[in-house]
Amino acid sequence: MVILEQVSFNVRAGDEIKCTIAELQQLRAVPENIPLDIVYEDDHLLVINKPAHMVVHPAPGNTSGTLVNGILHHCNLPNVEFSKEGALSDTEDSDDELSGFSSQESSCDGLDSTFSMASIRPGIVHRLDKGTSGLLVVAKDEHSHMKLSEQFKLRTINRVYVSLTAGLPTPVAGRVEVPVGRDPNNRLRMTAVVGAVNSVKARHAASRYKVIEILAGGSCALVEWKLETGRTHQG
Repeated sequence: MVILEQVSFNVRAGDEIKCTIAELQQLRAVPENIPLDIVYEDDHLLVINKPAHMVVHPAPGNTSGTLVNGILHHCNLPNVEFSKEGALSDTEDSDDELSGFSSQESSCDGLDSTFSMASIRPGIVHRLDKGTSGLLVVAKDEHSHMKLSEQFKLRTINRVYVSLTAGLPTPVAGRVEVPVGRDPNNRLRMTAVVGAVNSVKARHAASRYKVIEILAGGSCALVEWKLETGRTHQG
């Protein structure tokens, strides 16, 4: 028997393969005292300025130090666990509702008691990619969560992004419409995909942009983006 250590090994006809598949473990989010840049807060919601390189919620490979860990601490919530079926990956749409949490307690301080039952969702109604900084709205009760989720679903909340580009886009304003799907060379990334829209390989993605400032004699520019869809890694 040969132990394979190279992923590039080519399997041949007649090879007998034995493998051990580890059982999928539940993801647990534990309250962590993480400084949060809270720009607005009332009895119903939080608006947090997420820094770049912070993951929004726990996922395989990122089980701590996430925005959710900080929110649990800020709102005095207990530990929560993702169900195996409900755990979200980083390759889902950025605007998907965060669900699949189960609470270890029936009530907690800081949030409405109905928001901390068995189907607890610690407030996240939309997401930003790990490398993207910006404002995130966090619901503090079930009613606010439902209403905010509905607004994101209906696209009645306006989202504006700003990026620094290498070079000057031509034209200086326009619309980009390219299907987005999984990168065949890296399943953890999303990329532009040639294929039918809304197929298994690609989903419709569209954004509008305009140059708001030309920098360094045209070698780079600040560009404002308004996303019509919310695909992961669309920006």
